[in-house]
Amino acid sequence: MPSPASTASGPLTALRVLDISEGIAGPFAAKLLADLGADVLKVERPGSGDIARTFGPFPDTAPGPDASGTYIYANTSKRGVTLDTTTARGRDVFLGLARSYDIVVASETEPELAARGLGWDTLSQLNPRLVLVTVTGFGSTGPYAGWATTHLVNCAVGGWANTCGLPGKDPIQAGGNVTDFIAGAYAAVATLLAHEHREREGLGQLVDVSAMESVLTAALLPTMLWEYAATIPERKSQRTTGPSWIMECADGYVGANVLTGPQWEAMCHFIGMPEILDDPQYQLPAARMLLADELHAKMAPWFKERSASEVFHEAGLWRIPFGLIPSMTEVLEMEQLIDRDFFAQILNPAGAGTIPTVGVPFKLPAAPSRPGPAPRLGEHTGEVLTGLLGLSAAEVDELRAAGVC
Repeated sequence: MPSPASTASGPLTALRVLDISEGIAGPFAAKLLADLGADVLKVERPGSGDIARTFGPFPDTAPGPDASGTYIYANTSKRGVTLDTTTARGRDVFLGLARSYDIVVASETEPELAARGLGWDTLSQLNPRLVLVTVTGFGSTGPYAGWATTHLVNCAVGGWANTCGLPGKDPIQAGGNVTDFIAGAYAAVATLLAHEHREREGLGQLVDVSAMESVLTAALLPTMLWEYAATIPERKSQRTTGPSWIMECADGYVGANVLTGPQWEAMCHFIGMPEILDDPQYQLPAARMLLADELHAKMAPWFKERSASEVFHEAGLWRIPFGLIPSMTEVLEMEQLIDRDFFAQILNPAGAGTIPTVGVPFKLPAAPSRPGPAPRLGEHTGEVLTGLLGLSAAEVDELRAAGVC
């Protein structure tokens, strides 16, 4: 059966994925594949479904299993079935599905899956070409394997919380569950690499993705400073390398990312303060970092006299990497996103009409794709069990009566 995406011409239309993961990271990995055309079947427990269905935000603050904004976003373009894989009958049904799929995405460690008969040995014997992807906090092996995690924990063990915040104050987490999305993005890339290997060699493999390792590599700067210089950077996220700043404008904010010598020189000319270049105390990058607050105070008045949009676009002409810091309303109005047709409308699984969402992150003219709706809880159970496994309607009803699906 085809993916429910609004076009069947995505680059991954030949790929078939079973998504038994929960939360954000694993489902997001499968969502990235689904939005690019893969046929992704989400498998959830009967009754409550994926825990992300309880996360919200909810429209009018009214919770509902099909109304969670988090769930909808992380599960676009998928079909959905309910199946209790902790039961013998449910496990047999799942293994029947796994025979004909290319990839299984899970949010449990491999030993946890093996403990309930869904581990790598079982799946690879059943389907030697299958790729099993586990997306967890600390991976399936090592001293922390199996430990529980959250976005806050990811920020802490990944090094972000130590550098995120202001000097002398408590560490803080990054916003928006971004570490879960990073782990999911890494998992999606790793999945495609394993798929490429399978296409060349004919065999599947186990792909074990750790959120901690994903966040460590994404953090980059604190990780590199520790690895190469054995130093831990100061908690000073209002100033970073270069130095770089958040600058307040007349109507909002911009981020000034001044990393190199030429960028520093261009910045001083851009704001009409070339004399700073001749000041010996600002010659070295390390010195500028130490005096970042002083430099910020000198430059701040220039920015406050101009709009954020004006500063951003003019900095681009100077080839200085500035960034706008828009509100959510302003994001929806950004010209480049509108021009790229980045936003999409999908059917609302909780009711009538459509709801807006972001489109796919990659535009491939030869194989365009757009996100489709997220599945309602158990929406395609009967269709899948009868169509893929050949069960009769009576057999499906029996499984439902037994709480298996």
